Amino acid sequence: MAALMKKRVLAEFTQSQVITSEPPAKRLRTLRLSSTGGSKNGVGTEGSSSLAYIELLEKCKGGNDALQLLVRISDTVSYIPSEDVPLAVKKLAERYAVESEAAVRAKILWIFAELGEVTTDSAEKAHIVNETATFLKTEESHRVKSQGLATLLKLGDYHRSIVLQTAREHLPDTWHGVQTRCLMIIGRYLSVNAAEEMLALVGNYSHSQDPRVRAQAFETMAELHSLRGCRLPASFFSEACEALRDDYEIVRPAVLKIIWLLGKEYPDNLLPGGDGEEQRMVDCAFSRICALMGDLSPRVRAAAMSLLGTMKGVSRRYIEQALDKKQKRVEDEGSEVEERSASCGAFIHGLEDEFLEVRTAAVEALCTLSLEQPAIARISLDFMVDMFNDEIQDVRIRAIESLRKISASVTLREDQLETILGALEDFSGEVREGLHATLAASRLATRNCLHMCVNRLLDNLTRYPQDKESIRSCLAALGASHPYLTLPLVPQLLGRHPFFDMPEPDVDEPSYASVLVLLFNAALHCPSMHALFTEHAAKHYHYLRDTMPHLVPRLKPTLTHGPNLGNKPVEDEKTRDIRGREFLERMVCGVEGARPGGRVHTQLLEAAAMDLDRLAEMDSTMEGAARFTALYIRCLLLLKSVVKELSISASSAASPDSDSNSANNVSALLEHTQKLQRLFSGLGETEMILANDVWLKALALELIRVTRSATGSALPLARHFLSEADALPQDSSKLPPFSKALALQLPSLAEAKPGTLTRLLLPLLLTLPLQGEEKLPRPSASTRLCRALIEEPRGDADAALKFTGGLLLGIPLTAKILNLRDPSTLRVKLRHPDQQVQLLLPRKSDLKLQGSEENDYRLRTTVLLSHQVWMEACNVEISLALLVPSSSVCNHASLDDPCVIDLCKPTKVSIAPKAIKRGI
Repeated sequence: MAALMKKRVLAEFTQSQVITSEPPAKRLRTLRLSSTGGSKNGVGTEGSSSLAYIELLEKCKGGNDALQLLVRISDTVSYIPSEDVPLAVKKLAERYAVESEAAVRAKILWIFAELGEVTTDSAEKAHIVNETATFLKTEESHRVKSQGLATLLKLGDYHRSIVLQTAREHLPDTWHGVQTRCLMIIGRYLSVNAAEEMLALVGNYSHSQDPRVRAQAFETMAELHSLRGCRLPASFFSEACEALRDDYEIVRPAVLKIIWLLGKEYPDNLLPGGDGEEQRMVDCAFSRICALMGDLSPRVRAAAMSLLGTMKGVSRRYIEQALDKKQKRVEDEGSEVEERSASCGAFIHGLEDEFLEVRTAAVEALCTLSLEQPAIARISLDFMVDMFNDEIQDVRIRAIESLRKISASVTLREDQLETILGALEDFSGEVREGLHATLAASRLATRNCLHMCVNRLLDNLTRYPQDKESIRSCLAALGASHPYLTLPLVPQLLGRHPFFDMPEPDVDEPSYASVLVLLFNAALHCPSMHALFTEHAAKHYHYLRDTMPHLVPRLKPTLTHGPNLGNKPVEDEKTRDIRGREFLERMVCGVEGARPGGRVHTQLLEAAAMDLDRLAEMDSTMEGAARFTALYIRCLLLLKSVVKELSISASSAASPDSDSNSANNVSALLEHTQKLQRLFSGLGETEMILANDVWLKALALELIRVTRSATGSALPLARHFLSEADALPQDSSKLPPFSKALALQLPSLAEAKPGTLTRLLLPLLLTLPLQGEEKLPRPSASTRLCRALIEEPRGDADAALKFTGGLLLGIPLTAKILNLRDPSTLRVKLRHPDQQVQLLLPRKSDLKLQGSEENDYRLRTTVLLSHQVWMEACNVEISLALLVPSSSVCNHASLDDPCVIDLCKPTKVSIAPKAIKRGI
């Protein structure tokens, strides 16, 4: 029996293989070759397969077979070339006209929507809309109508009149799916002129028996009000308040949006209250939304709380009532006000809710209202601090960020600060770093608060040494914002004895250096503090000023305790920046004025690159500009070397060693040019033009090398080079000589073949520029270099990480990426002991922006790796890199891939996969 089943399975498998390899699929595969050259990635094969399935659709007689083919078509429809979309639409429309199965017709309409996104022709998109609308006129199936309306909803921008007319015709349909689709189309594509008359029609569907239709009717009215210019009347407010009693939770959030919009549109309209007192509409809307904090659905409660935070112009007493569970009384009348009873303790209920979505929304809403009204920030401070003890980490992080935002309006007391400092013991590094940033922006009430904060931060530094930079930045900010609270603590913090001289502390000890960072930042705003510093502190100031210039400010007058410390001239920061800029300018002018070509010019370029590297190490302000110029000069040196090798190989037979050396140099040149374009931000137009010019030269050299080699095709590389050259600007007056020659000569090229391009490019590369013609970049001081700092793992651990062979090992990775332009290109690079390289894509949630002004990111993720059993422990190198978007022409090995740009030196982690321990 088993043998018989095996034969049947093999027979079915063989039959399925025969279907996929039929002659039509093989014949259609050539259609992709004339469109693009990207078939190397499998795009052409997928598009041809989809067209083959569409042709096979004509031969299907049953609905099930047709549906299976349509499923395969839907999987590959995105790869269909744009020029083949009309043929596909025609074939599918013919099948729709004769199809009796509703499921097949619905699937065809779904594919219509996908084809509309694939094609780039607006006329073809409009044609798909017309075909769909025509089919819906005679369609009887509700589900097919719903799918057809979904297609019109996606492509409605290309024929709005037909789409709206179709939606009006099918709006009286009895099925909820058709009605909701029609309402969505009306809300998205209705014009301003016809909006008034449609508003009443849509309003009638808010009383529909189906809750899904009611919810969509309210959402459509909200969309018409906010996006289509059709204003809801103020009289609709009472009807919306009645709709809040709807039994279905999908309706109530839509009604909340209506009430919020009306309160925002007519804030000062007066409404009659329960006891005869008139009430502003925005206050009434606030109370109505607060009343839903007792709703049974957490989705409704979260939506209500989110809307509360965005309401502006609400009277202060209503917000204060929402922060107090006890009913407040009006001072004049001495009686409870019924209109405010609904908002009683709404924020407290939200902060104490059992669902984290509601608590998170409550924290954010309270933060938004506190930023609008500073008086509310002082009232809500205690509640915000209490959220630091929440059991969910995300809620704690939101509370920490919210407190940092409102810190300018509040002053922390000792009891509040004690609760905040208790969260410093959190195991999560993200929570601790957020607390450091919050404390840095906070204002403390007393000297005891500052002393307690400093002591807890130093204890935190002892427990978590990896937080050193974050803690020192926090202490620097605390010292700068509280100089006169720091003044009486100087003797205590420095450990001064009133009678005896104490031994000199070790400046390399982290706690002592952190205390000095606090004191020196406070001394910048309190000159009288200088007299309290010991002689050791004065000497250590100059050391820390040189090693940590970003944390230790320049004090005026400079500390001069000790011999000969006051005689040393102090250079101003602005003067030093000017000198660094002048040095860079003199060096660039000297290189440009030299005669190009020859050994002296090469030696001059090498010396300039080394001097620029030293400038980048000494001057942090000019680091980006110096690194960019030095890298550009090294590209010129590699260009000279490769061009010289190519000229020698052209005149004589090249040896295998020279070919290998040339390939390595070209690969290094491609990597350097990629760094010029990807690693630096803040570049000017001239620098970007020069970087693109040297990139084109590197591509030209790669094309010439591949063309001359005996293996491999250079046609994809030629196409890639032409596509890059087409991006050159039309105005060639500002272009360098090589790019200018390309812009002038490429349009007159007869055929774009590798050999023809090689004969054109080689003379351009061999031509030496005239003296003074070759320009070097002069980047500004605002140029920034992208680099990464790995904080964890540290790489100095002696013990190997042991795990069971074949299973996963998680290595925590914490890093800071500075000046990252595109976060989507960041990768975690793993180099295994066998020299295999693996690139891992970190999750978006693991990469968070540090500041709003700069592109600095913090990465906290877990690197997962697995190996079989090893005989002994080996090192795995972990680093961060940028994966440059490359075309299909990149064929370099993983070890020297120029498309992978390293951002830091790798950190070695010793791992030891062990065998499974089997029990007795």
